[in-house]
This record gives sequence, C-alpha cells and structure tokens, in this order.
Amino acid sequence: MYAQYGIAIKKDFLFNLGARPVIYGAKDDEKEIGDRLKWRFEEYEPNVKDFSWLREWRINKKEIQLDKDYCFLITKTKLELESILFNDSQIIDVEFDGCVSDGQFWGSATGIYERAFKGISFEDLNELKNLKKSELEVLLKSQNLDDISEKGLGGFVI
Repeated sequence: MYAQYGIAIKKDFLFNLGARPVIYGAKDDEKEIGDRLKWRFEEYEPNVKDFSWLREWRINKKEIQLDKDYCFLITKTKLELESILFNDSQIIDVEFDGCVSDGQFWGSATGIYERAFKGISFEDLNELKNLKKSELEVLLKSQNLDDISEKGLGGFVI
C-alpha cells in the first residue's frame, strides 16, 4: 500500500486549511449527514469495505498552497533524496577552479545549490529504527531551507 516516494504534510497545517478526518459509516448513515459534511464521508462495511485503518483525512478544496516549512519529501534512498533536495533548478552560483599543466589550463566547475525541500529517505528511517515523532521533528528542523550543497559540474581543458 505504501509507495517508495511521498510528500508528507503536517496534520496541524492541514487542519488549519480545513482538512478533517474521514467519517466512516454504513451506507444509510450518509443520508443522515448534512450536505456540509458529505465530502468527509466514506462507507464502512465490516469485513468487506474497511479503510478505517488508513485514518484518512480529506480537505474540501480543489487546490491548496503548500508551505515548505510544513511539508517534507520521502524518498527510497539517501542519494535520491539529496538529488531532489538540492536540484538543478535551485543553482545559485558556479565556482571555477583549475591549474596550468603542460601549457594547458585544466579546469573544473562546481555548482552551489540551495535546499529546495526538507526530507527523509527510507534508508534513513531504516537506520533510525523506532524513530519517535519528536525525533523526526528535530531531524526536519535541523534541515534549514537556507542550506547549500556543492556538486561537481565537470572538468574542461582550455
């Protein structure tokens, strides 16, 4: 049921936007719920149709504006997480370096990237077995959106 990638959104943020827990009930119960709450209703039929274990939440809006401080990415590997957190669209500078050898200039370029998102990988979660919610909060708060990363962009000869 779980995918290898996801976007986690903090529940208090969603609640403030109007999200609420799903109301599970028998098909006949839906008639009893006013139109104002029907968007939250999900039929429950024991041993046949039971999604209550999902503890699903819904929001009655077509679009919401996500805030990077209240959302984080989940990836399969640390490498994938790093490539997404500091992606090419977030490049803020390029540094060049090099030396002269045998009468030629041998150079290299390094890209400086801003953090695009906060996140965690399943690899991290496996290493941090039994991670408590409070510990996850600390880990995510330590990821500053002003963080930068350097990636080699390759070498060149002039």
